[in-house]
Amino acid sequence: MKLNKKIGILILLVCLAGTAFGQFIEAEWIGEPGHPLNPAIGEFIDAINDSIPKIKLFPDNMIGSFADASIYASHGGTQRGYGDFKVMSLTVGPAIGLKVPGDIVNIMKDIFSMDFSDASAAFDIIDGLLDGGDMVLGVGANVNAQLGINAKFIVDGLYLGLSFGYFPASGLSKVDGVDFSMLNIGGLARYNIIKGIDVGVFRWRGLSLSAGYLYQKTDLGLNFAMDFLDGETNSVYDVMRTPSLNFDLVSRSSVIPIEANTAIQLLWFLNINIGGGIDIAFGKNTTSIGLSSEVYDVSDTKIGTIAINAGGEAKVTTFNPKVMAGVGFKLGPVVIDIPLTYYFAKGSHGLSAGVTVGAAF
Repeated sequence: MKLNKKIGILILLVCLAGTAFGQFIEAEWIGEPGHPLNPAIGEFIDAINDSIPKIKLFPDNMIGSFADASIYASHGGTQRGYGDFKVMSLTVGPAIGLKVPGDIVNIMKDIFSMDFSDASAAFDIIDGLLDGGDMVLGVGANVNAQLGINAKFIVDGLYLGLSFGYFPASGLSKVDGVDFSMLNIGGLARYNIIKGIDVGVFRWRGLSLSAGYLYQKTDLGLNFAMDFLDGETNSVYDVMRTPSLNFDLVSRSSVIPIEANTAIQLLWFLNINIGGGIDIAFGKNTTSIGLSSEVYDVSDTKIGTIAINAGGEAKVTTFNPKVMAGVGFKLGPVVIDIPLTYYFAKGSHGLSAGVTVGAAF
């Protein structure tokens, strides 16, 4: 029996999505016992599953890049630029991480120098990012608060901090089809190995070494109704009933940041900090995407359920060397900072940027 074209569209969409997000694709048909359409649909699904293993669908670079970008974004609310407070400090801020292939500076130059009237120029840039159908490209985001205390009661020059960020799934409950939750928690220790000095309007904040542990957990679920596939009826069956698209991203990672940092303050309010270090990371990202729909005949009898799923996982990069810089302002106890971090590794680069606000006493 001939299958309706919308079932073919359903399968095609998931197969295409799988090439972007998955290391596996699997089609499944759960038919109601005894229905005459079961054999035809079952044979079609078996043919799809027989063909899928012959297609290369392993975008490990892209999935891994999203995992690495979540590492880059794990330093929200950082206190690098104001690490010599007298008693305590409290800061909060978002951070965004981006991972790209090669030199991010050259990529940005290509984008800003592109002739937007020439569509082929954009395709040339995209083609340069692709490698055999895979792409080193990922984005991550985070929001953190940090509480720091001057632990001179333990050792002079020692500062301890707690980093925390939380966004409950209920926070997006009013956004239809979106389920998002985030948890970040960790601890940091920093020691000033060289104390700072003050000379008139100039202040050097000294040289500090820091290390810590950060844990990051992110869950993102998207569910969208595929209304354009719904409701075509012929003389035999009503093909689709409430088809939907699902996308899930699960990220779990642990980061051990090791950093050296220094800063200067000019005219009592302008603050500039620079530093370097490495993020030692462990964890992985898991992604899945799927389309599903119940299938009914014209007598409103359920024929079965068709579902096609794709997904995969990739580990984070373990060693992530970096250089850091930031510029900000301090007005009384109020601190504002714009931290930038550049990650460099063989074959790929990354960038983290954020805005930090808070108070230091």
